[in-house]
Amino acid sequence: MPYGSSNIHDGVNTKIKNEENQNFMARLIGMPKVKVDWSKCNGDGVCAEVCPVNVFELKNLPEYPDSQKSVPVRESDCIVCMACVTSCPTQAITVEE
Repeated sequence: MPYGSSNIHDGVNTKIKNEENQNFMARLIGMPKVKVDWSKCNGDGVCAEVCPVNVFELKNLPEYPDSQKSVPVRESDCIVCMACVTSCPTQAITVEE
């Protein structure tokens, strides 16, 4: 391949490398800890609706077969806006820096 040419693999590898660097930097500067007390969570999804960076997803958990629970699946994306904490009707969410 001539010098300066690129292919799809270069783009994919670059994207992966950028994501690895972002995750590393998040750990260095202290990534927030987003916790949900599933015994308090009523699964209404308010946290997922108000979160501007989509940290939460509602999931079926084996320990709680009767309802879905909020799970912080993208914790590293949290911007510590606290919208989830203030909106949760059961006070099931905590965010620590």
